[in-house]
Amino acid sequence: MKPIILNCNDCKENLRVTEGSVLFYCQDCLKWFEERQGELQEVNFLQLEPQKSYKVLFYLPFRVFSLETAIEGKDKARCQRAQEFADTFSKVYIQAFRTRGFVDYFDWGMEFTKEKLNFKGTFVSNLPNLGLCSRTEADCWPFARAFMIAFIDERVDVTDLEITCSATSPKLVAVPFILKKNYIIDCLLGKSAPKVYLEAIPELTEND
Repeated sequence: MKPIILNCNDCKENLRVTEGSVLFYCQDCLKWFEERQGELQEVNFLQLEPQKSYKVLFYLPFRVFSLETAIEGKDKARCQRAQEFADTFSKVYIQAFRTRGFVDYFDWGMEFTKEKLNFKGTFVSNLPNLGLCSRTEADCWPFARAFMIAFIDERVDVTDLEITCSATSPKLVAVPFILKKNYIIDCLLGKSAPKVYLEAIPELTEND
């Protein structure tokens, strides 16, 4: 694919990135940038620590939203039950990469959200072996709202309820993964999916 060429804000050198990515990397400054409101802004990732004893091979990007949800409707008791459940989901993980649509496989973002994973990691500007990030914050926001409604609906029928979601402090989070034969495995829950399921895996050398 033809690379996109932009200039680094700091050193003015060319930024090169594979077409389809929404992030831009400067090899001189060792920093990532993202276009926001017409300008390139430096990106800091929250690099999560593996909860499993794996040797991390690469990272995949997720957008994580802290949601505030308000629920209204005529059935006050049902609204209260739905609100209490919604309040337990403080962070919603959304895959910032695309998949090839295997409907029988889970969505990692939904799995991480259901497990109510807490952040444990370090903010970094330079991140090696990062997979393709192809979804902006705006691209991911509709998924975050849809996830929240789906989670509530599993416990309380939301058919006639009015649900309003707002996001605070969205973060770009790097989740560690490994490869095992033809499968990729996350280092947080240990769940796997076929390698062909993802389009975002970075190019790795035979020694990785």
